[in-house]
Amino acid sequence: MRSLIIVFIISFFPAEATSQLDLLEALGNQDKITIPIEYNNGFITTEVQLNETLNLTFIVDTGAEVTFLFNPLLLELMGLKPDQKAKVMGADLLQEVDAWIYRNISIKLPRSSIFKTDLLALEEQVFSLDKYVGKQVDGILGASTFRGKVVKINYLNQTMTIMKSSRFKQEAYKYKSTPIKIQASKPYVNLETDDGPKKMLLDTGAAITSLMYYEEKSKLPETITHGQLGVGIGGKIEGFIGSLNAVSICDHKVESLLVNYQNKDSILLETINYSQRDGLIGNRFLSQFTMAIDFQKGMLYLKKNRTFRSKVRYNMSGLIINAFGPKLNQFYVESVLENSPAHKAGIQKGDIIRSINGVHYRLRSLNGLYKMLSRKQHNIIHLQIERDQQRISKRFVLKRYLE
Repeated sequence: MRSLIIVFIISFFPAEATSQLDLLEALGNQDKITIPIEYNNGFITTEVQLNETLNLTFIVDTGAEVTFLFNPLLLELMGLKPDQKAKVMGADLLQEVDAWIYRNISIKLPRSSIFKTDLLALEEQVFSLDKYVGKQVDGILGASTFRGKVVKINYLNQTMTIMKSSRFKQEAYKYKSTPIKIQASKPYVNLETDDGPKKMLLDTGAAITSLMYYEEKSKLPETITHGQLGVGIGGKIEGFIGSLNAVSICDHKVESLLVNYQNKDSILLETINYSQRDGLIGNRFLSQFTMAIDFQKGMLYLKKNRTFRSKVRYNMSGLIINAFGPKLNQFYVESVLENSPAHKAGIQKGDIIRSINGVHYRLRSLNGLYKMLSRKQHNIIHLQIERDQQRISKRFVLKRYLE
């Protein structure tokens, strides 16, 4: 299930936004609420109602400070007016786009009371995550939503519980824990590696295992491959992919952690203090656990779930696949990582997938495809693809080729 799809981080530079009535106040006498979520293709999504009118789907993103809407026309249709202009920069930190701040917007999550927050909206709809997630996505729910609260994410049960810190105390003993830092509403944790601790952003908006910054290629692991790390507002993010021998977090030890390496020289680190961190940890790693983040006390709690493996699973094909079509149930190859099984089999960017292991594409989902490509080493994959209006059969064997 570990694949190289999206790094989606948003940074912006307006005057600080402030919530008028936050979610903790909206809880009232309740000590917790449990919200249904979906975990698909490395993304956590939940339903969000804006101004008691629009029912939308947002990504739960602890790697972004604010709540963010992709399509500004939705707010205009409700007659809402922006308060202030802002600049938004994507994960590659190479391109800024214009956005507007909307103040005091009412938001309701499933089973929650209404709370109010400030919302950022792109001036134009220049970015869409639909083809990467495999379903329509309208925005992101930023980390400031959870200020002063505990957020527990159960990836297997597909629930997110938001509670007061005093309530979580009753079940904290079930988890291993470690202190974290909360900066600009976002959580940071130390990941223990052979090279010492790395300060990592806990990013539920990233559908990858992990990403680290590097300065010298000579210091990267011996076995690496070049390819597309992800995509952001500014476009595709290129770099290297390799693995670390062993890491530890909350006393949980993991071998062969898949890492995306992005060159520091390719990003403007000082612009938004990226120099203060070494990288990020995404859902492909975190989904091995039931995770709780205490934004009030600055603590991370992790408990292994049944998907935990001493060696983290990842997409062993080297294929990066996108969904397309009105129902997002057709699939094409976005890119192929160098020296991967799919690359050696001759699969190319732009190939349209017509069947996989004899099953027609319409009976598959994007999430299901990535599960198949991440499940077990030595599994044989038969693909029928369409290229230049011709049908071609391809075959390769899944392999942990980055070790």
